[in-house]
Amino acid sequence: MSDIEELYGKYCTEYETEWVDSSNIDRGFNIFFSGGKGHEYRLYVRGDYIEINRKRKLLGLSYWGSTDHRHDDHRHYDNKNDTIKDVEQGVNEYLRRYQNMHRGGKTHYGVILRDIIEGEKKGEEYRTTPEDKVVLKEMLKEINALSGRNFKYFAELDHYHVDGAGEIVRKYIHRFSSEMPKALILSQMWMDNIDGCDELILSMYYDFKKSREYLARTGQASPAYICANYDNSFCKMKSKRIEDRLIELMGAPMDAYILAVTGKMLSRRRPDDMKPILLRYAEEIITPAELGMDEQYAEDYIPAYSFVTEQLKYGALRNLKYCRGDEVLAVLQDNMNGQHKGFAETARKSYDYISKREA
Repeated sequence: MSDIEELYGKYCTEYETEWVDSSNIDRGFNIFFSGGKGHEYRLYVRGDYIEINRKRKLLGLSYWGSTDHRHDDHRHYDNKNDTIKDVEQGVNEYLRRYQNMHRGGKTHYGVILRDIIEGEKKGEEYRTTPEDKVVLKEMLKEINALSGRNFKYFAELDHYHVDGAGEIVRKYIHRFSSEMPKALILSQMWMDNIDGCDELILSMYYDFKKSREYLARTGQASPAYICANYDNSFCKMKSKRIEDRLIELMGAPMDAYILAVTGKMLSRRRPDDMKPILLRYAEEIITPAELGMDEQYAEDYIPAYSFVTEQLKYGALRNLKYCRGDEVLAVLQDNMNGQHKGFAETARKSYDYISKREA
């Protein structure tokens, strides 16, 4: 039994699984470990159980939660030393929040928000620059005047949609110097359906691609929260006006990984356009350079090179079920007969889907 299993007893089980994307996450912790030799593992806590691969060097600790039914939230904790104590502290915090939220058989969403606000006050949540905090204060002053609320923190704006705040957010969003605050307030614009928000958010994503926060190495803040918010925004907007440019983005491997749920949406709506992209990710080996990574340090990124390429292939095999053609069936059959059990099972499900559809 591993050290982590000894700590958590009945909550812990050995578990080998593919990545769970943001669209399927309810609440939980993702704790990333370096497995060495190009492997990356995760401890995933959800509800009242914990899934574990094995003890590895701790890369990062991230909290996923949902305080309302509008979107998923991703809290990133600093990468710390490779100690079980750090893991235990994070998981215990989650379990405490979960138990408080669901005490007495009821869901108490305000409990977790209060905890996150306390974390923001201590500098543990929504880390950003002093300049960005000044911009936030100015923006919230206008939002509060409009809505009659008394918001003071990023956490509140992140967790609640304020009717009519979209235009105010548009006014201030480019004044933020870092990508995190921009990403967390995106939803205020598209939920208000402000004019041109699809073009604006796409333009902001291109800016994010050029930023230092687009790729992170060990010891840097993970961009997962930012990525998830852009991915969620494109899916929720379902804008046909920007579809061609989104498909163009899918041709860049790192963007296809980041915008995984958007890729699924496009595969359903534009299967003929997505087919060559999906076939490429299902068949070819993507190099670190194609992901924008330094080959010498490719496994030091969060997530690591090997993890990104694996998830690209999983996503391609899943989304090929929306496509037609003998070449699609051939690729699925090749993977069904391959040595990788995860790829084989995913390919089989897509093949069966196609068979039923065309029966």
